[in-house]
Amino acid sequence: NARYFLFSSFLYNLEKPIAEKPEIAMNERYNIPLSTTVSASPTVGGFAGGNLLEDTEIEIFNKMVKLNIKISFLLAKYFISKTKNTKGGSICFTSAATSFNAEKGKGTYGLSKYALNYLIETLALENKENGISVNGIAPFVLDTKENREWIEKKSDLVSPENIGIFVHSLFENYKIISGNIIKLPGTIG
Repeated sequence: NARYFLFSSFLYNLEKPIAEKPEIAMNERYNIPLSTTVSASPTVGGFAGGNLLEDTEIEIFNKMVKLNIKISFLLAKYFISKTKNTKGGSICFTSAATSFNAEKGKGTYGLSKYALNYLIETLALENKENGISVNGIAPFVLDTKENREWIEKKSDLVSPENIGIFVHSLFENYKIISGNIIKLPGTIG
């Protein structure tokens, strides 16, 4: 059994939303045979703001919705349309630990990731019969150059390598794991 793994990052220009048609973003080149399973981990999203909700401009709110939920919705919709007639598959989104615990200055970010969690759970319910699992990971803070510049406790960072290993295990176990948003604590010692 062949298996397709699609790991992708998509740029989203707020003036020219290229992900309005995810089939363009993912490319039509994926003609997926019916005898395969498909796995995808779209790494979309972002953070903006840092203000209290009362001081947050509507443009920042809209940006968080576009980056963290709208693109994920469109990609999920496309993924499911391409996967539901195969042997099954798995898609895993990146949420955030703050979606479980409110934090000052992260209101719009947290609520957009909370909406993503709801999308994940709903898609899992709706696609169980299609053999498609839908999960999310919720790292505290990804270990990136940019995040290392501001984070105080390096032990709160989650390494991309550890995330990759974990997400791969979700893909391998797609028949039994679905509808979960798994919190990932820091892994940098």
